[in-house]
Order: sequence, then structure tokens, then C-alpha cells
Amino acid sequence: MNMQEAFRRLLALSASRYIAVSAAALVTDIGVFLTALYGGMDEVLAAVLGYCCGIQLHWLLSTRFVFAHGVRAKRAARFGQQAMFIASGLLGLMVTGAVVALGREIGFAPELSKLIAVGASFSLTWALRALVIFRPVEANG
Repeated sequence: MNMQEAFRRLLALSASRYIAVSAAALVTDIGVFLTALYGGMDEVLAAVLGYCCGIQLHWLLSTRFVFAHGVRAKRAARFGQQAMFIASGLLGLMVTGAVVALGREIGFAPELSKLIAVGASFSLTWALRALVIFRPVEANG
């Protein structure tokens, strides 16, 4: 197997695991969102709260099951990864809040807006995490 094929296989496995981890985080996110929304919370705040709960679970599962090979051993480097992971999460959070707010302005149901936000946020955070935050040590220069 050549290096290119090995990379493709690793990426496919990583993507499958990332999807599973994202699904678990999404269940948490949506569960909190719906509970807060139907409990009377503003839809944007409910979306943000759900996202924050989901991102906490995502870090725990991602660093153990998806990107374990890319987690830095040294405390300072790992702290930097955590900071970048949180930053990517905050970017995803901004996308989530913006999409739900835009959906409200357009007249979409909050649930539909949240669904659209999930896809946009997932795409952004996957790319940042796979290509930047947890890239293999050899790629760090």
C-alpha cells in the first residue's frame, strides 16, 4: 500500500469515527436545544446552549476515538490544541447562532434553522479539526 492509499484509508476511518462522535454530540445538542426551547427559552439562546453542551462531549470523544493519534503529548502543545478546538467550536457556534437568527428573520421554524445550522457548522469544524488542529505531528514541520 502506498502512502496516498494509506492516507485515504486513515481519512475514511477518521471521518467515520468523526461522524459517530458528531452524532453523539448532536443528540446532546438537539436534546438540550429542544428542552430549552420548549421550556420557553429564546430560540437563539437555546441553540447556543445546546451547541455548548454538545461541544464539551465532542472534545472528550474526539480526543479519544477520532484524533487520538494527533493529540499532542506535551501539556503546552495539548493546551494549544484545546484552545484551537474551542476556537473552532466558537466559529461553529457563531455559524449556528447566525443561521438560526437568519432563519427566524426569514420565518423558518426554529427546528429547520437548527438543522441547516448543524450542516454548516459540521462542515466547518470537521475541516478545521482534521486539517489543522489534529494534523499528524510530521505535518507540523
